[in-house]
Amino acid sequence: MRRPYRFVFLASLAIFGMAPVAHAVECITLVSVQQSAELDTNEDEGSHIGKHVAGFGIYSDNAVDKPTMASTFFEGEDQYDAVKDIFLTNGAGSCDETTSTDNVVITLGPGDFAADMAPFAGYDCVAGGIVTTENPYATAPRTYCTQVNQASKFTPTNMTFVVKWNAAESKWFTLTAYPKR
Repeated sequence: MRRPYRFVFLASLAIFGMAPVAHAVECITLVSVQQSAELDTNEDEGSHIGKHVAGFGIYSDNAVDKPTMASTFFEGEDQYDAVKDIFLTNGAGSCDETTSTDNVVITLGPGDFAADMAPFAGYDCVAGGIVTTENPYATAPRTYCTQVNQASKFTPTNMTFVVKWNAAESKWFTLTAYPKR
C-alpha cells in the first residue's frame, strides 16, 4: 500500500519554508578559526593579520594584503597575542558549519579589556616606515611596518576580527584583525 501522506508532509515542509536549518556554532569554538588566529599560521591560510602587526608584516604580491600608511597597527606580536587571547575567550559570532558567503565580523570593545586595558590601543606606522624586503626563500616579498609611532597611539572604537568561509576546504578561518579607528 502506498503512503501518500509522506509526499504531502514533505511537500508542505517545502511550501512553508520548514526545510532543515543549517547548524551554526560560535566561531571561536572552531579549531580552524583558533589555529588561523595564530600569527605563525595565519598567512598559510591566505590571510593577512600580519599586515596589521608592526615588525611582522606579510609575504604577498597582492596589494590588498600589504600594509600601507593608512593601515592601523598593533604595536607588535605581544600586543596582538594579548588581543587574540581575549578574542578566543570573549569573541562572539556565529559561523554556519556547512557553508556561507558572508564574512563574520567580530568586535571587541573596551568592556572586553576591563581586566587589562593595555592591549586596547592602536597605532600608526612611523613616517616612511612601510618597507618591502626580498627573501630568496619566499615566493613574494615581505612588506611590513618597521615601527609604530608612539605619539600616534589612539583608543580604537573596537578591535575587529574578520572570520571568512573557505569553500574549497569547507572551513572557517580568521582572515584579519586590526584596531579600528
